[in-house]
Amino acid sequence: MKIGMPPPVYVWITRSADYPDTQILETWLSEEERVRAHRFIHAHHRNDFIVAHVLKRRCLAEVLQQHDTAALQFSKGPTGKPCVVGETIHFNLSHSNGVVAVAVSEFAPCGVDVETHRQINTLSALIEKTMTSDEQQQINMAPSVLKAFVDRWVLKEAFLKCTGQGLAVPMNSICTIKELKKGRGRVSSLRGISLFFKRFKEGSLAASCKREIAHFKVIQVSPEQLLNNVVMI
Repeated sequence: MKIGMPPPVYVWITRSADYPDTQILETWLSEEERVRAHRFIHAHHRNDFIVAHVLKRRCLAEVLQQHDTAALQFSKGPTGKPCVVGETIHFNLSHSNGVVAVAVSEFAPCGVDVETHRQINTLSALIEKTMTSDEQQQINMAPSVLKAFVDRWVLKEAFLKCTGQGLAVPMNSICTIKELKKGRGRVSSLRGISLFFKRFKEGSLAASCKREIAHFKVIQVSPEQLLNNVVMI
């Protein structure tokens, strides 16, 4: 790390589909989190939730140097975004069909979105509703319309999750062609927010930080690492 630079935005990613039995992981959740997990009808959605929230606790504990992950308590900030009680740390999580991602920043609000390249029955309508005309043209000319759409979707989702505006801002009011400024490597900026993008085997990942210049560190987490509490930074 260069002198004077803030710590990176850490982004952990794991495949919740690789955790066939989440009963042990459940014991590391709060009672409220366990109740929320069991509201899911389908097992794979429940597993995504459990793995995401255990990973969230492990990652935050690692950065905060907190040995007891159960001691972490959460509430909601002014915009409804979750926060850690008594801490200034920022975090966000996302899960999609067997893939989970958690972003943590020590110095500025952050966001993350992960989406798998799964079939979308209403893809054409979704493209028309959420993308600008320039984006629609580029997406429809791509070798894979689905992958091109998901790439732009995760960038917009990560951006909106970072700002805390969410659904208050129409997705088609953001243009990732005209507004996105290319930076170094996988990092760009959009309206003063840094965006990291990466396409992986199963899908696309984007992370964000409320700073014009930020750097990101992506860390793959295996089931063995999470189960043995080895979540490195």
